[in-house]
Amino acid sequence: MQEEPFGPVAPIVRFATVDDAVRVANNTPYGLQATVYTNNIALGFSLAKRIRAGGVHLNDPTNLRWDALPFGGIKESGLGREGLRYAMEEMTEVKLISVNYASE
Repeated sequence: MQEEPFGPVAPIVRFATVDDAVRVANNTPYGLQATVYTNNIALGFSLAKRIRAGGVHLNDPTNLRWDALPFGGIKESGLGREGLRYAMEEMTEVKLISVNYASE
C-alpha cells in the first residue's frame, strides 16, 4: 500500500471501521486519485472529504478526465493541476494595471 502503481491494479485491503480505511488511504506519500465504492452516498462524501488525494471518485473508477475538470495529485503525486483552466493559470502571470482618468 506504499506504492503508486500505474496500471490495471486494484489493491484490496480489509478494515474494521471507516476510520481505519481512511487511515490506510492516507498512510502513503502519494495522493493522486482515489475511489470509494459504497451504497451510502452521504458516507461516500464524508470519506471523500477525509481522503487526502487530488481527486476522489464515488462509485466510479479513476479514469475520468475532462479538460474542464482539475486533475492532479497531492503530496508526492504530481505538482499542480491539469485541465484547461489550471494550465492557463500555470502559464499566465497575473498583473494589475490601474489608471486614474480623473486626474487628467
